[in-house]
Amino acid sequence: MSTVVTTRAGKVFEKPESGIYQGVLADVVDLGMVTTTYKGVTKTQPMIRIIWYLNANGKDGKALSVAQKFNANLHEKSNLYKSVKQILGGAPPPTYDLDKLIGQVRTLFIVRDTELAADGVTVVKDFANVQGITPAQAGVPVPSIPADFIRSKDRPKTQAGPAGAAVQTFASPEAAKAAVLAAAAAAQAAVQTQSKPQGADVAF
Repeated sequence: MSTVVTTRAGKVFEKPESGIYQGVLADVVDLGMVTTTYKGVTKTQPMIRIIWYLNANGKDGKALSVAQKFNANLHEKSNLYKSVKQILGGAPPPTYDLDKLIGQVRTLFIVRDTELAADGVTVVKDFANVQGITPAQAGVPVPSIPADFIRSKDRPKTQAGPAGAAVQTFASPEAAKAAVLAAAAAAQAAVQTQSKPQGADVAF
């Protein structure tokens, strides 16, 4: 089961409830230098985000996902070190290419953390946090990265082109090809959904 929340911009994000899931690591995103403030102390440091897709679907039929955000630091006392160690089943080397983790399937222990406003109704904070990672469970369906998923680094960037017209650019020819294949996969999935007979999932 999951809960739907809406951002101020109106975009709807669906998050998993607390529980144990199988997750496949789909992306490692370089967030660059990020400024954060914690307990009155402001820091600017490099950060990354790790994206997992789960063996659970949302109300739209698509796989739910969760994200982990870390300082880009593999010091043995860092949160990133602890998570990578759990994924690998052992201590990572001082320097490690996190892209090697993409495609790894693990058991994720997720805790849903929701904070309400003073009215007791309005949601002001809503997070699905990965609290622990262990080896994948035998006999449990293994999730896969959605066919239409495009890694953050491969997604097109919009910039001003000739005469100020907006154009999309890609980081590499491979990224452009991946975008085309993802769009084709998404279109095919949409056609299959539209042609699916009503009541096909109902068993008597």
